[in-house]
Amino acid sequence: MKVCRHNDDNDPHREGVLRMGQRRRFRNVLPFRSRPALTLADVYGPGLVNNPRPPFTTDRWLPSEPTVWDGRTGSSLSILGGMPILCSAGLLTKSAIRMMELAGIEPTINAFTYDDRDTYETHVREIRSRGQRLVFHHYHPPTERAAADYWIDPTLLAWLNDKASLDTLVPQACLPQRRLVRADDVSRLAACDDHWPLVLKGTGPAASGGGYSVAIVAHPDDLPATLGKFAADEMVVVEEFVDIRANCCLNYATLDGRSVFLGGSEQVTDAAGGFHGNWLGPDAEPTPEMVAVGHEILDLAIKRGYRGLAGFDMVLDAAGRVRVLDLNFRINFSTSAMAWMPTLRERHGDDIRGRNIRLELPQPASRWWPKVVDLVRAGSFFPLAVFTPDSETQPDHRAALHGIWLGRTRDETERKRWAFLQSIGVATRAA
Repeated sequence: MKVCRHNDDNDPHREGVLRMGQRRRFRNVLPFRSRPALTLADVYGPGLVNNPRPPFTTDRWLPSEPTVWDGRTGSSLSILGGMPILCSAGLLTKSAIRMMELAGIEPTINAFTYDDRDTYETHVREIRSRGQRLVFHHYHPPTERAAADYWIDPTLLAWLNDKASLDTLVPQACLPQRRLVRADDVSRLAACDDHWPLVLKGTGPAASGGGYSVAIVAHPDDLPATLGKFAADEMVVVEEFVDIRANCCLNYATLDGRSVFLGGSEQVTDAAGGFHGNWLGPDAEPTPEMVAVGHEILDLAIKRGYRGLAGFDMVLDAAGRVRVLDLNFRINFSTSAMAWMPTLRERHGDDIRGRNIRLELPQPASRWWPKVVDLVRAGSFFPLAVFTPDSETQPDHRAALHGIWLGRTRDETERKRWAFLQSIGVATRAA
């Protein structure tokens, strides 16, 4: 296995990265040793390698910055349960592992680490040579990945995640009014529509996430510019704009051929539909009706052959009706946080609130690392992944911190987060 060199500036402890299967115990950590409520090993079993990275060859419906997707390959590190993972080397510095252990996470890291695409492809070939398959959470075009690499049929994965498939999978009573039309017909259709805003959603097999394939058009004059993001011959979902009263992501898994509800969170989105993390806690739970709808959807997917994780975006409209907006048959941004919330409630009490968010931070990491360590020790922050890229091999990458900010109230939780950002003198983007 190739192990990447990390500059001293990027790793505050100057300790490099962990090798495949290597474990290390650290002193002076909090006296907590807990398992999350569910691990990926529980869901997927042996003989598989987790690969959260989307394809290299398309970024149309995903953030284009390499730092985003290399950094997010670590979103499941805290819940692997021993399952091997293919991820960026910038996530597995020994100091990053030390921070996780400081929080009471005892990860069993069996990792294939890469710092560029060549290394990534070398590991994929090595995994294949061992007779293992990869759990892809995003569809990859056939030119990049062979069907034999997947642990389930890639055409099924693509179809389940296609926004055009909601009509088949979601109970009709829970669907917003929607039409599937060619992109070059949207203008004509909109000219006859008096209901604005409109919501446009890209369709097809391409990987998507974070609201990048969704556009909210507030006024007819905005339509021409918005249509520029869609190909003229592409099919587009034209959906009614829902007046949202509550916005939830519900996490599920398949276990022994059954759908299991893992928990729900409140999604934080902006006016354009962009995603900015989740709230977790007693005031962020979905309704029992939402949970039942999610089981019905996943049961249909199981009958078609799906196995794994899923996250469904559901809302309550102004009339209190459940509306399903999106289906994600993969690990979700909130999955790891959701799996750890039972442990965090045991530690801090049932009234604890959590803000699950990813922050892009400046380099060198020594500028903010000691402050994060203090927050972890104080129980104000629970780290899920820390990404510190190599400044020589990844000069266009930014550092990133993913975890759960904790407090008794949402106001207290947000004050802690903003106090940290102000203390390091940055205003950062969140995803």
